[in-house]
Amino acid sequence: MAEDGETLVLVEVKARRGTGFGLPQEAVDARKQRKLRTLLEMYRAQNHRQRQPCRIDVLGLMLDDRLTVTKVEHIRDAVQGEG
Repeated sequence: MAEDGETLVLVEVKARRGTGFGLPQEAVDARKQRKLRTLLEMYRAQNHRQRQPCRIDVLGLMLDDRLTVTKVEHIRDAVQGEG
């Protein structure tokens, strides 16, 4: 979890060394999005933050053969839903 001002932000990070299986952020499919929304709601309930604005972002990282990050794509509000 992170915060952006008053907004609670859950950040999902995906990394790939190539695009053979698609871009990293494309791995956040409908099933994963449902899990992330559930996780965020559980966290908010357990930490008494139900009224705090929130969002789910995705960071897509491209890596080279030495696992050095060569590209970062930050997608704000990547997962839509309750919140």
